[in-house]
Amino acid sequence: KKYNNLILNEIKSRRVNLQPFSDNNNNNNNKRKKDISQYNITIKSMEQDDISACYDIECECFCQPYGIDFFKTWATYGHKIRGELLLIELNHKSYDNSYDNIGGYVCFQIKKNRGEVISMAIKQSFRGLGVGSILLKYAMDCAYDTYNADCIRLHCSSLNIPGQKLYTKLGFVAQEYLENYYSTNDEDALLMVHSKYLQQNKNNNN
Repeated sequence: KKYNNLILNEIKSRRVNLQPFSDNNNNNNNKRKKDISQYNITIKSMEQDDISACYDIECECFCQPYGIDFFKTWATYGHKIRGELLLIELNHKSYDNSYDNIGGYVCFQIKKNRGEVISMAIKQSFRGLGVGSILLKYAMDCAYDTYNADCIRLHCSSLNIPGQKLYTKLGFVAQEYLENYYSTNDEDALLMVHSKYLQQNKNNNN
């Protein structure tokens, strides 16, 4: 239980605004961002050797990132926590270093058969390939099939429009608007929920 509290107590202290792209950064990454089919994709649980890479992605994506202890906790005690910190590797023939090939991570925890997405970050140089959709869909399947979750919830900044579009595409529905949700900057958030049963009914109707 103490491991659960260690993870969950950090959630509301975090600012979720993505740092904006720079034109120079996008131009430098044009060669890499071509087609997802050019990559061999692997999704796995984070290990000790992946901590630095995941932490660097966290710092790249968020103005006020989680500390490195967040990732050390998952790498050390992940087997005692009902949940996963999953990372995605994209292996291209031109990029052999596994550190550079880590494209992002997603972290979720299960509480009372309810999945909570704690954090998700995609490396800027791998955006635009559909990496976020692949990774989050995998995590959702894991929460439902492995941990028997009934639903999955997440909080998204009201200013994070790309994130809202991604979550809506995957079947999440905005359930509540929360003013001043993030304590560090009083930023508003949307509580978005995905229900396994609603999704099943939708698929059956189609």
